[in-house]
Amino acid sequence: MRKSTVFLLTLVIALALLGCSGGDAGQEIDIKGKITEVIVGDGGDVTGILVEGNPGDGEYDKARVRIDEETRILEGKDGENLTSHDLKKGLTVEVIFTGPVAESYPVQATANDKGHRPHPVRER
Repeated sequence: MRKSTVFLLTLVIALALLGCSGGDAGQEIDIKGKITEVIVGDGGDVTGILVEGNPGDGEYDKARVRIDEETRILEGKDGENLTSHDLKKGLTVEVIFTGPVAESYPVQATANDKGHRPHPVRER
């Protein structure tokens, strides 16, 4: 009985570790939403954005995202490279964080990949 319990526990731990590692797990979208603020630095470069989304569309519903020289900004599924100057208030974006996330509200993190897919915005 004890051997089967130890084996079962070992199997559960191995499966849990296997589930934690793996290929594309790090490429899940951290936040998907609209840019509600564009942050511009002293030199006129875009250094960050505030993104607000719906709960369930990503891990977070609101994030202040830092943009640095390592941030890749891609458009749509084709992955056309854009610059930070292409990021405008009202655009819908999907953001993947890199490095640590400051667990404040909104969360604060540096963007790894940002792909934006423009959607029509209807004014009422």
